[in-house]
Amino acid sequence: MTRPSPPRFSPYDGLARSQDDDDRLNDLALAVLGTGAGAQLLDYLRSITAGLALGPASSDAELRHLEGQRALVGNIMQRIDHARSRRSSPPAERRR
Repeated sequence: MTRPSPPRFSPYDGLARSQDDDDRLNDLALAVLGTGAGAQLLDYLRSITAGLALGPASSDAELRHLEGQRALVGNIMQRIDHARSRRSSPPAERRR
């Protein structure tokens, strides 16, 4: 029987979580958003976050709000990419 990995700080969101839990979240992100429809939704989310530039009259609060949105979309994309790379790597390399 395999022991669950101990909690550590996730590279995606900085919260304490086991590797197994992080892997499950990555797989969920891929299952939900790794489809054609999911890619279209991610393209939309990128367009309203990373693809958006605020003007010089933007307030500090507006900039912080947009950066938080960008971070969230980036977190989701990293999880999808990591799940894809885990699935394509040999089993011995999956546990890093």
